[in-house]
Amino acid sequence: MDSRQTRRQSLAVERARRRRPVRSLVVATATAMGCAVLGVAAAGGTYAFLNDTKTLPGATIQAGTMGLLVNDAATANLGTVTVNPGSPQAIPFTVTNTGDVVARFSVASSTTSTSGLKSIMRANVGVTSGSCVASDAAAGTQTIDSYASTGILDFAAGEKKNLCLYLSVPTGSDAALSGTSIPFTLTLTSQQIQ
Repeated sequence: MDSRQTRRQSLAVERARRRRPVRSLVVATATAMGCAVLGVAAAGGTYAFLNDTKTLPGATIQAGTMGLLVNDAATANLGTVTVNPGSPQAIPFTVTNTGDVVARFSVASSTTSTSGLKSIMRANVGVTSGSCVASDAAAGTQTIDSYASTGILDFAAGEKKNLCLYLSVPTGSDAALSGTSIPFTLTLTSQQIQ
């Protein structure tokens, strides 16, 4: 019996020896997973054992203001202009930033007219340091029914600038459009910039 017991003990020791690497691998894996879970949980936020809050009496936060005037008024009529093929026109107007923040202005035109002029009359808006020069109107490539210029200029708080609306009709346009008119709206939009 002694040899049987010795044999059984040897087999038990051998089995235990074979299970150690598997057991060690299981323990190492469980430890690594536990550390990963702990790391993810800790990264979810910061934790402070001490904190403090102070109230500052009399503090005021005030928003800036923004506004614009066209020809020193909230709205302006730029008048009636006759534009002939090959003879562009320039209409001067002023824009003032009445706010206390820097603003970027954009300009767009639109019309509800069904006149054939809407698809051929060209529009452009530009800044001028002096008077408007009609020959600059040839630079306009967008039609009056869909002119849009985003961020054409920046205005400091309280700044006033001279602008020109340039209108032109290409030479060789349909003679049937002679004497027709097209009402349109020019919209100026301002947006605060940093």
